[in-house]
Amino acid sequence: MHRIKLGYKSVEHAHYAHYRIVSTAEYHYGLKADPHRHGLHHAMQHALDLARRQPDAPLGLALVGAGSQFPQLHGVPSARLSLLFWESFYERVRADYFGEQPSRLESFFATPTLEDAATFKRRHGIGELLCKVDLSGCTTQARLDHALLSAIDGGWDYARAHPQVADYWAGKVSDTPLMEVLCQGEVVFGERCLRDADTIR
Repeated sequence: MHRIKLGYKSVEHAHYAHYRIVSTAEYHYGLKADPHRHGLHHAMQHALDLARRQPDAPLGLALVGAGSQFPQLHGVPSARLSLLFWESFYERVRADYFGEQPSRLESFFATPTLEDAATFKRRHGIGELLCKVDLSGCTTQARLDHALLSAIDGGWDYARAHPQVADYWAGKVSDTPLMEVLCQGEVVFGERCLRDADTIR
């Protein structure tokens, strides 16, 4: 097994002090953004609830001017904000329908092979540390196909994305899988891989 350090981090609302965070559905439909909703957590939950109620709406979050009464896009949401939205979306599907599966937000990530780890690093720019790991101390493990998630892009709406995320949590495998292992418990780090993962094709 080889572990990838993904480095997911929470995003502080202060990072976007000059903007308000709204659902892209609000921006897309010109809906009035609630001026009393403050903070990233509330904006995130509202965006997920709105996506469920309007399944043909685009998914995601938008940044708008802090003084805007109606959403007016000021710029493309940052990669950090986008990452947090999608991980929250995956987590909502898991919590609602696949409670037996480990949360991605509370798990270590590993790959079955060094080649898989190299692919993650090459495609997604993640993987600061590459080494062998012993997962025998992990009480919870789930081997899932990340390719099902990476196939989703910002142009998908809830009605299309939800079944794809459900397939991921159900353990289905795509035609070109990229397997990852979600694990919780004691992870023992072994020797660092000497080969540069970027050179593996």
